[in-house]
Amino acid sequence: MTVVIIAGVALFLYKPMVTIQSDMPDASITIDEVVYSKPTRVTPGAHTVIVARDGYVPYTYAGDIGAFSSLNLSTTLRPLSTTQSIVSDNAFAASFGSDGKQLYYFASDKNTLYKLSLTDNPQDTKKVYFTPEKISPDNLVKLNKVVFAPDFSVAIFKRVDGDTGLYDFKRYNLLNQEYTSWGKDIGDAVWNSTSVQDDARVIYYYAPPTGERLLMKSNRKHDSVTNIMDLKEKAGITVSADSPVAPQLSWSRDNQALLVVAQGKLLAMNVITQTITYIAQTGVTSAQFAPDSHHIIYTQNGQLVWQRFEVVNGLSGNEEDQKNVGRIKIAPPEPYDVSANALKGIFTADGKRFIVINDANAIVQIDLVKKMVSPFYLQNDPRLKAITSLGLSGDGRMLYGLTGTTILAIPLDDGSYTQTQEKK
Repeated sequence: MTVVIIAGVALFLYKPMVTIQSDMPDASITIDEVVYSKPTRVTPGAHTVIVARDGYVPYTYAGDIGAFSSLNLSTTLRPLSTTQSIVSDNAFAASFGSDGKQLYYFASDKNTLYKLSLTDNPQDTKKVYFTPEKISPDNLVKLNKVVFAPDFSVAIFKRVDGDTGLYDFKRYNLLNQEYTSWGKDIGDAVWNSTSVQDDARVIYYYAPPTGERLLMKSNRKHDSVTNIMDLKEKAGITVSADSPVAPQLSWSRDNQALLVVAQGKLLAMNVITQTITYIAQTGVTSAQFAPDSHHIIYTQNGQLVWQRFEVVNGLSGNEEDQKNVGRIKIAPPEPYDVSANALKGIFTADGKRFIVINDANAIVQIDLVKKMVSPFYLQNDPRLKAITSLGLSGDGRMLYGLTGTTILAIPLDDGSYTQTQEKK
């Protein structure tokens, strides 16, 4: 009888004890999806513990619990982050600096330009402090769209009268600007990454009433303009420059390739040889290059797709590559189970992660190396649905977005906890 009791006690103690305490008495606690109500014993091995409450970031413990051991958790849940309006009911167009410290925006009157210098508070990473500075003259014409060069020294202005032209900021001093008219019927335009030079190039879509649908390349003074390609002839693209489905353009940072999204098609073009490669022929609505210039992310039939490509240069010694110099070689697509507009996302500085607002109005992060999707935790804000442009702070902890006439600062909380005490 004694032997049986000892064996029973040993078997009982073999199962580890789990004890959980939370600062929220009404928090729900589950162990492997089973509701927890009191200290309990579990089988040795891998287990997942979740402590959750509405309005708070859930705490998750996932790990192995060994035999004859115990796990004691003491959790203090933190509230969900909230968005902060740094410009309210006044913004019309915004461009964000790559360092996450500056943004330029036009007031909703469409003729006043402001420069904002953003500062994170080290004591409170959920707050942003800023200093607005008006940098436009009182007689600036009204605008519909602004496309800044990467260094913010010049910008393409699309005016409400239909004219498109370039403003030279004269070393950021818009009070002494020069405007160069490029004409009308110009659609999307993109800068290359060397725009600080006088011969810097921009590519834009030109759709005059005469029927041509052209890709044009120009220097910033617009006195050296090249017709790259007739997209109507080469790709069957027929939409006008002001159409809601007019071509979207994206230029790789290495300046070698251009993406064109139009009428459901996704084309990649070698800018030098002007060779077109079809990446997808139906269902594509948006796309952008990754910072490494060798990957793209795009939306096809509502889902995000990640894909590698390279411009074939023939230097590899591979006979097949030498036959296809100038063409673009693409790897098989890698779809993600994320419904989102690719233009409502932004890459981190290292290009290894993509942060995107999905169609469910939540912000998620795609780890492009580990092939994992994880959420950011934020109080629901319906304004996220209308965001049209994004910026990311240099440390990757704050997302900036223009939505309607408001610029938001959105703290990015990945759900990790550092102060929860664990004892085994």
